[in-house]
This record gives sequence, C-alpha cells and structure tokens, in this order.
Amino acid sequence: MSYTVNRGRTDAVNGATLYRGAMVDPIPLRVRAGSTNALRTIVYVACGLVVGLVIGYAIVAAFGYGRVVTAILIGLVLAITIIVALRASFSIVLDESRIVVRKLLHKRVLLWNQVERITAAAVVDDKGRRELWSFALTSAVDGHKQSDVLVVIPPVDAQYRNAYEFNKRQQIMDIVALAKMKNVPLYVPTRISFALQKNWHIDSTDS
Repeated sequence: MSYTVNRGRTDAVNGATLYRGAMVDPIPLRVRAGSTNALRTIVYVACGLVVGLVIGYAIVAAFGYGRVVTAILIGLVLAITIIVALRASFSIVLDESRIVVRKLLHKRVLLWNQVERITAAAVVDDKGRRELWSFALTSAVDGHKQSDVLVVIPPVDAQYRNAYEFNKRQQIMDIVALAKMKNVPLYVPTRISFALQKNWHIDSTDS
C-alpha cells in the first residue's frame, strides 16, 4: 500500500507556517474529535432513557397523573442531558499546545512532541459489512505506544452533501493543518488522499 507522508514547515523568521509555497499567518486551532462506536452509542441511549423513565415515573407517583406531561418533559430533558454528558466523557480535543484524551473517568494530556504520527486507514464497521476511513493518532509516552481514533467517516466519493459531512470535512482539515503546523508525520494511503483532495478539497499531501 502506498502512502503520502506529510511534514509541515515553519518559517524561521516569524513562526508562520508555510503551505504549498505560500506564507500563512498561524490561526489558533482547536479540534474536538474522537469516535464512538455503535455499541457504545446504544449503551449511552439506554442509560439516558432508563434514568428518564425512572425520574418520570417518580414524578407521576409523587404528584399524580395530572403531572404526566411534566414528567415526560423532565424525563426527556434528563435523558438527553445524560446521553450528551456520556458522549462528552469520551472525547479527544486537539489544539496548538496539547492533546487531551478523555475516556469516562480517565484523562490523558499529551504534548505534540509525544505524538509519533497521524495515520489514515481503510477499516470495516463493527458488523464487518462496509468500509470506513479512520484517522488515528499514535503517541509514545515513557516507551508505551497508544493509538486513539480521531475521526471515522464513510468513504468520500462526492462533494459534501449535508451538515454531518461538512463537519467531518472541517475536522479533517483542522487535523491535517495541526499535523503540518506541528511537524507530525501524516500517513495517508494514496487512494484516500486522492479522494479527499478531489471531493473535499483537503490537501493531505506533502507541502
């Protein structure tokens, strides 16, 4: 499998990053990434619904059937809040100074000099039925290597068509920009790199 390896360059005079031969003033970047698989999403939704139902039932039991609508609304709000909170507890936030990896009750903070590479790859979904493309960050701390998935998307074969694809495009653009800015090697299979360039206008090739 062929790969394109990208390493960004930084101007020695004022720290501006050079892309494709042009000088661009550095712009603060902050990317919220991380991937939640289908099983974990189901667990989150189940937990939220259970709590919402319990609270709703408790309200009806305490105040009578006249409060059914109120109980439903409060239950829904609590369920959505719990689902959002659980999803937020598994996240990766990248900015120009560090990477923060949150997994439920555990948090890791990585510096960019601890990042070995960011790699794109073709993978299959949880059911093994369809191809997906993933971007993963590999770090090394005290000799221990770990890989964290940043983004997972369906194969890109057309222009972005909806808000979901637009947001994923923006995530990948910002991850690529940070990799270039921080001189982190970016390994992208040629097939994926070509598709991103052609359809989403993301240049993941060597600048």
